Amino acid sequence: MPFDHSWNEASPNGDFWSKKLPLLPERAIGPRLHLPLIMTDLEKNEILDWIRGEHAAGRALNIHAVKRRRPDLLGRVYEARPFWGWWQAIADAGLDYADLKVELEETVTCRICGYVGFQLNAHLSRRHGTTSAEYRKTYPGAEIASEMRRARMKKEGGNHLLPHWEPLYSDEYMMDRAYRYYTMGHRLRTTWICEHDHNLWQHIHRQGITWESFITSLGIPYPDAKTERAPGITREQTLEGLRELVKQEGETPKVTRLTRLNHLLYTGVRRYFDSYDDALVAAGVPLPDRPVPPPRQQPQRHGRTR
Repeated sequence: MPFDHSWNEASPNGDFWSKKLPLLPERAIGPRLHLPLIMTDLEKNEILDWIRGEHAAGRALNIHAVKRRRPDLLGRVYEARPFWGWWQAIADAGLDYADLKVELEETVTCRICGYVGFQLNAHLSRRHGTTSAEYRKTYPGAEIASEMRRARMKKEGGNHLLPHWEPLYSDEYMMDRAYRYYTMGHRLRTTWICEHDHNLWQHIHRQGITWESFITSLGIPYPDAKTERAPGITREQTLEGLRELVKQEGETPKVTRLTRLNHLLYTGVRRYFDSYDDALVAAGVPLPDRPVPPPRQQPQRHGRTR
């Protein structure tokens, strides 16, 4: 039974959602949804029954698969307040996320000409003379690589307190992660999320919105006033953090790895030192091993000898 979406246009909160937090573009779950809305027990039970039925039938229930089959249902799960989310809906249905069937599309379609491939970068350049950035600007939300390829390219490293349970990043998945941190009792300051789940913060930041407006839209109170917030990291904490990190790693990580391991520490390096090497010297730890380029060979001259 399809849900009635007649309330979308009349929602008094539409202006706030569109201007303050444009996190759910049309690429995510169809027409932009307006918040907050209360879900009835009857509607919630209908959604739970659908989830159980799909699981029993052996159909995939990862976010991207559901988004293709029932974008209206997935949208309703995320627009409800108090916040519900797909992770909690799966749990309320009595299912374990690890037992869900996952379905990822192996190809992606060019919106300009309909070409189907694993990745579109080379196609866009050779066939249409455009870049991926220009393509996304013309077609907001369009993907460049297939879901399967993006899942393989997804970085599992970095600092994330919660293990990943979805194979791909999405706006909806980021909401689930943020709300789970909140229910675990963490006070979700910007500095805290950068230190404990930098990819989550980065995904929100790329949307052009602030972390504070994002979490408050989910019904999560932002902890403390900005004027009372302590500095994220001091110079002394940066130096001590570098020493501890080298001790844990058994070697000095390169700066690219530092950004994945501890972004807050990387922020301290940039704030207090001219370079990463200067910070390491100040901390009294060795510089990272860097490959030495082989000596450049002089080209042989093939002239006539006298």
